[in-house]
Amino acid sequence: MSQLLYDDLINSYSRLTIEEVSFAFEQGIKHSDNGGFVNVRNFNLWLAEYKHKAQLKRQQGLITDYQKHEANVKRISNTINKAKQIK
Repeated sequence: MSQLLYDDLINSYSRLTIEEVSFAFEQGIKHSDNGGFVNVRNFNLWLAEYKHKAQLKRQQGLITDYQKHEANVKRISNTINKAKQIK
């Protein structure tokens, strides 16, 4: 299964960063109609769906779901750091 994932990442999803791949898997597992099982069919569905949505948003000049996620992570991190400084 790992070899199939490797081949698919190289051949079909080479423009995605490893962080985007991880995000696509996380979203697929959490929001999958197929029960969130990690198998070859599902990880290809998750990656293809993420790639398609990201391409559409980029074409429309919008930020991708991953970019929104990263911005939220940074905001939360900044809030936590400010709270630590208050102590």
